[in-house]
Amino acid sequence: EAKAINKSLSALGNVVMALGKRSEQRESSSRQLSSEQQHVPFRDSKLTYFLQDSLSGSSKVLMFVNISPTAAHADETLCSLKFADRCRKTCLGMARKGNSVEQEEVAALKRQVQGL
Repeated sequence: EAKAINKSLSALGNVVMALGKRSEQRESSSRQLSSEQQHVPFRDSKLTYFLQDSLSGSSKVLMFVNISPTAAHADETLCSLKFADRCRKTCLGMARKGNSVEQEEVAALKRQVQGL
């Protein structure tokens, strides 16, 4: 089970790195035209596949990293802090509001509720 968890977390790290490279490309493409889009390996694990919508910039993302103060877990704490640093450096973009069709449906439902 620990092996599967580590594989999923490694895949999440790869996705975070790819998203970071993609955001760097976006910034450089604003200065000059970039040739190709960076591939993000969302399908490498179930975890990253399920988080695809959240990580692709359509919502806000908050990540917590758990560390241990004991010397016995120093290696794991260091790895966790390095992962947190990679995540911190990644810019996913601004959270976007729903499209206009969804907004119109929500407004219509609100009017319907007020009419009751």
